[in-house]
Amino acid sequence: MNIKSKIIYLGVLGLFSSLASAVQLLDPPSTPKVTNITVFVAKKIVTMDPAIPNATAVAVADGRILSVGSLEDMKPWTSKYPTQINRDFVQ
Repeated sequence: MNIKSKIIYLGVLGLFSSLASAVQLLDPPSTPKVTNITVFVAKKIVTMDPAIPNATAVAVADGRILSVGSLEDMKPWTSKYPTQINRDFVQ
């Protein structure tokens, strides 16, 4: 399974969990042990969630999806924690 498939799988899995909300899956204050976040930016991410069927960014840390939406939606995370922006999937 390549990294793109893993990201899509994690996105779908996270969005169907009972803890998921429309955009932000975890609240930044409730996750004190996040050390480094990777935001994957893509041309289109299909979420399989009717509330937000498409996204352009997903924030991931320690194997967990933190937020799905646009790069702007990631601001609560990127402003608080060290972040890497991965643009490998933008093409």
